[in-house]
Amino acid sequence: MSDGLPFYLSTLAADPINGRIRFTSTGRDRQGEIAIKIARTIDFGNSNLRGGETFLATSLRGRRLGRQVIRNSFRLSEFLGLARMSIHAVLDGRYAWARCGFAPDPEAWPRIKKQLLSVLDAERFRKVPTERHWALQVIASDSPRALHMLSKIDTLVEFEDAGEDERVPFGRALLCSLTMWHGTFDMASEMSRMILFGDTQ
Repeated sequence: MSDGLPFYLSTLAADPINGRIRFTSTGRDRQGEIAIKIARTIDFGNSNLRGGETFLATSLRGRRLGRQVIRNSFRLSEFLGLARMSIHAVLDGRYAWARCGFAPDPEAWPRIKKQLLSVLDAERFRKVPTERHWALQVIASDSPRALHMLSKIDTLVEFEDAGEDERVPFGRALLCSLTMWHGTFDMASEMSRMILFGDTQ
C-alpha cells in the first residue's frame, strides 16, 4: 500500500473471520504524528475490497496522494482477483471517490439525484448559470458516471465548508454538499480504470 506515497506504511491485519481480513496501514511524519491512515477489509466471499477510513494529513492534501492510495487499493484488488471495490463516501470522499471512478450504487441514485437538484438551487450555483445548466443535464442523464462528470466541473464557487472567503471547484462544492453515498468500482470496467489511471483526470 506504500507505492508512490511519501511515507512507508506499516500494516496490521486482523485474523481472518468468515472469509474477511481487515487491515490498517499507517504512515507517520518525522514528529511521529499519523500522516496517512488507510483501513480496508478484504471480503473474499463477496469478491470485494471494502474501503474504510482513508485519512491524509492536511499538509498532504492537494498532491494527488488520495488518488495514489486508491490506485494502490486497485492493484491489491487486482492481485487478489477481486471483482469490485466498495466505499461509503463521506466528508471529502464524497468528491474524491467520484473523481477516481467510483459510481453510486444504482438503488442509491434516486436519493442522490434528489439531493443534487435541491443543492443546485443554492445562490452560489445560480451565480454560474452555464455550469449549473451543464450539471442539471448530467443529472438528468441518470448516467452511472454522473458523479464523476460532475466532479470535473472546475469553475470556482463559494463554499462555506472550505473556510472564510475561500472558493472551490463547482464539482467539489456540489458533491461535498451531499450527506453521503455508497458506491462501487467495477474491476472489470475499462472506463473506471481509465478514470483512475488517466493523467488528466
